[in-house]
Amino acid sequence: MAAGASGSAGVPGPGMLLGEVLAPAVAAIGVWLAGMLALVAVSGVLTARAPGVVAVPVVTVLAYVVLSAATGAFALTLRTFESSMWAWSPLWYPIALTGGEGMEYVRVWPAYDNTKFFPQVLTLLTVFVLAWRRPRSRADVPADPKDLVVA
Repeated sequence: MAAGASGSAGVPGPGMLLGEVLAPAVAAIGVWLAGMLALVAVSGVLTARAPGVVAVPVVTVLAYVVLSAATGAFALTLRTFESSMWAWSPLWYPIALTGGEGMEYVRVWPAYDNTKFFPQVLTLLTVFVLAWRRPRSRADVPADPKDLVVA
């Protein structure tokens, strides 16, 4: 998925949907990929040892951290921001995700004109990964073939 997103970001014209500049998109996808690999490993261990009531919220918060880190990598690679914008960095992902309009967002989100649909694409990929890697319950274990009765 990361290779596909990076490849589509590099297509002239339509690739601009993932950001106006290729280097920040590739950097953010790299950070997202590393974060997703770590998140899948952590979620596997966590769901094996903790009940779902604990595991699901923790994995959700960690997914938000991964998406925020990818958004931060996008902004950091652009280098078009002032140091005062770092105070708002925990909110960069939701601001970029909502495509916030207005002058107040321009002051806090350094990649205001460059993001396009990049956060939405990474969010969809994250949901796909987490749904694919969802915790398995004992009821999901396939039946033993010798227990099946063929009539």
